[in-house]
Order: sequence, then C-alpha cells, then structure tokens
Amino acid sequence: MDFYSITQWIYPLLDLIIMVMCFTMLRGTGGILLGFAFLIMAVSSLSWPLFDWLGYNDQGNTGDYFFDLGSVVAFIAYFTSSLLIIFGIVNLASTMRPSTVSGEPLVQPQNGNPYQAPAANIDQNYVNGSNGFGNILFYLIPYLIGIALIMVGVGVLLNTHNPDTSILIMLLGLVFILVGSIYLLVVVYRLWAFIIYESNQLGLTPAIRSPGQAVGFLFIPLFNFYWLFLVYGKMADNINAIAQQRGATHLMPEGLGKTIPILVILTIIPYLGLLISLVLGLALIPIFISQAIRMSTSLNAVNQPV
Repeated sequence: MDFYSITQWIYPLLDLIIMVMCFTMLRGTGGILLGFAFLIMAVSSLSWPLFDWLGYNDQGNTGDYFFDLGSVVAFIAYFTSSLLIIFGIVNLASTMRPSTVSGEPLVQPQNGNPYQAPAANIDQNYVNGSNGFGNILFYLIPYLIGIALIMVGVGVLLNTHNPDTSILIMLLGLVFILVGSIYLLVVVYRLWAFIIYESNQLGLTPAIRSPGQAVGFLFIPLFNFYWLFLVYGKMADNINAIAQQRGATHLMPEGLGKTIPILVILTIIPYLGLLISLVLGLALIPIFISQAIRMSTSLNAVNQPV
C-alpha cells in the first residue's frame, strides 16, 4: 500500500475524530454545525476510494465520468462544509461573549446535600440554553441509510459475486450507522447533563455522577453491560424524580428503559441477536430517547426566564 492509499483513509478518520469532538465538547447550535461540517467532509473523503476504484476498473469508456463525478461531489461537499463552519464559528463566537448582566462566569451553587455525589461541572447556560437536546431523526435517518446500504451490498455480492464492490458499499453503510450512533451518544450526553444539573439543584442524587461517565463507560468491555442499566434503566427514574419535585402529574414510562439493557445483552445470541438489534436500533431506542427528550424539554422550559 503506497502513501496515497494510506492518506485516503487517514483524512476521513481525522474528520470523524474532529466531528466527535465538536458534537461532544462544543455547546449549542455552533457545535452541531461544526460537527455536521466535518461529517460531510468525512463522507466525501470516504467516497474518493470508491470513485477511484470505479474509474480504474470500469470496463467501458466512462472511467473519466467517475473521476469527474468524484470531483463534483467533493466540491459540493467542501463548499457546504465551509458554509457550515462559517456559521458554526459565528454562532460560537456569539455565545462566548460575556453576559450583559455581568462579565463574571456563572458559578454552580453549592450542593446542600452532604451525602450527594459531587456535582459535575455543568453550567446553567448549557442546560437552559436554546440548543435543546437534539432530534432523534438525526440518529434514525443515518441508521436507516446504513442498513439499506448494507442490504444493497449483500445483494450485490449474491447477484454479481463481486466482493470488492460489495465490501465498499457495506463499509459505507457501516459509516452511516457509526454516524447515527455517535449522534445518539451526543443526545444521551445532553440528557444526562440536564438530569445531573437539575438533580443537584433539587438536592437529589443522580444515578450517574457526570455525563462524561454516562457515555464514556459504555466503551468499557463487559462492564458496559452493567452500565447500560444505569444509562438507560435509570434515565427515566431520574427524570421522573425531577418531575415529581417540580409537581408534574405526567411522568415518563420507566419500563422501556429497563427493557433496553436486557435486550442488548440478548443480542449475543446468534441469528436472534441480529433481529433484536434491528428492533432496538429502529424502534425501541428511538422511542425511549424521544420520550426522554420530550419530558426533559418540558421540564427545561420551566426554567427559562420569562
């Protein structure tokens, strides 16, 4: 493998790393715009090996067509990304200005419960800002596209017996699934940031100490099976505890959050696990997260200044 071939995979990898950092470390609309900008650049970079392969391996006289098409796709992708980066930076710059009331940074109030876990470093601007918790469609649409591409790749393999093209299509599908999964983790991070902040304000004890732990511990092998019972199983419990403290009468259903970790463990079963994974990814997890977003949004609206 030559240096050019290596760089074809290094560029999208770097774009995906920056995208994850934008989604998880930057706040508000600016972070989302920058994250999607680098997502578009990553997908564009990943498309170049595909266009190169089609151009070099085309049996007819249309090889130049694929190179030209790749150039057009790259131009549109990077032009769109540039616009998103410009608007994202402008948005972040406006949110980083000092408050008109006071130039001092907001300080989180001391926790009155001596037995409660230390409060996470989450300021009120993050929780009560206009950024919201996200839209589950940004997870569901890439996930559906990814599954469709994998099915197309399998069909190509069965009908044409061309493993190279099939693998490229399925890899592209996995990239879309990865993008949707990353966005889902961003939403989970934001929900737990809200839960922990509100619990600290109300003197409650959240099941997880920080939103970084909520997401980060999911990547620890074996331990993540236990952690799922906290991230999903306790999310509805904690949101409902906040709602009850605020006198809400309508609470979030808790059964689905406790069912998801059990089904995730069952995905290790051959064949049946594949079906369970599809049900989780396409139905149960989007439904549960949508319920959590709606409930948290309604509770967060109460804190907005009039």
